[in-house]
This record gives sequence, structure tokens and C-alpha cells, in this order.
Amino acid sequence: MPPVVQIYEVFPSGVVELRDDWSALGEKTVAKAFVEQMKEKQYAVRTLKTDGRLGKEVQQIQALYKQVNKSVQLHSYGPYVFPEKATRFEYGVGSLEAVLSANGADSAVFITAVEYVSPQTPETTMSVAVADATGTILWYRVKGSTGKHRLEDPSGSALLVEDILSSFPKRAK
Repeated sequence: MPPVVQIYEVFPSGVVELRDDWSALGEKTVAKAFVEQMKEKQYAVRTLKTDGRLGKEVQQIQALYKQVNKSVQLHSYGPYVFPEKATRFEYGVGSLEAVLSANGADSAVFITAVEYVSPQTPETTMSVAVADATGTILWYRVKGSTGKHRLEDPSGSALLVEDILSSFPKRAK
């Protein structure tokens, strides 16, 4: 799935503004860093083709994943941890078969990131999930950072993606 990156500028007055230009650049740097890291782990990564009917389906899947991602973070990581969710990680987004089949893929990756650019307290949070054709999330990781991983900067994106994927297994040959 295309990465979803939202970068906000926080002004000294406290006003927060979504920066579409920074967000678009962040999506590109995060996608490039992800592809490079997965290649190092011996995985082939394909860019999702979303023409026609698939475009609407991808939008619906991403909208659902946004809610699932929020639930994972709240209930598996906190602050509202459900003990059964912490011990039995079971989340999904519904069937991805049509999208994956049309793209010749066997799994989908969801990357979401939010960054608040502020001179006082810059913050970045990124999550990555891997789901199979049934939509079951097989692997998930979220990571926060304060100031050292600017997403619109290729080296900042690369460092954060590398850190998140450090526990992702290398593909067996």
C-alpha cells in the first residue's frame, strides 16, 4: 500500500498546520527507504497499481487500516491495553485477495507516519504492518522518535525505517 505520511508544522504560537509539500516528500523518502531495507532482507517489493476499480478498494482498505492501526496502538501498546490483545495479537483488515492478485503479490505492507516539526519538541511516530491475502496482520511494529528522524530527509527516513524493520526476519533462501 502507498505509505501515508502526514507532516505538521508547529508554530511558536501553538498553531499546527499540515504541510502537504513536506508530507508528499516524506511519502517518497519513506517508500524508498522501505524498499531498500526489504531488498537487504531478500524480499521483492512491488509498487501497488491502483487503477480503476482497485483505486476505490485500496482507499477503503486504507481507511479501515487507519482505524485498525489506532486500535492496535491503543489496545496492544497503551494507554488502554487490553490484556488479551497484548498476549494474543489478532488484527485484520478483511480480504486483500483482489488487490494482491491484481498486483502479483502475496502480502501487503501498511506504513503510516506522523511527524510534528517543532523547534522545541519535534516528534515522529511510524508504524509498519504486514498482512496476508486474508487481511490478517502477521507482523506489526510502531516506533516513536523525538527529533532525530525527519521524514522529509532521506537519511532520517532511512534510519527510522531501518530501526523499525530491525526485528523483521530476513527471507530464507
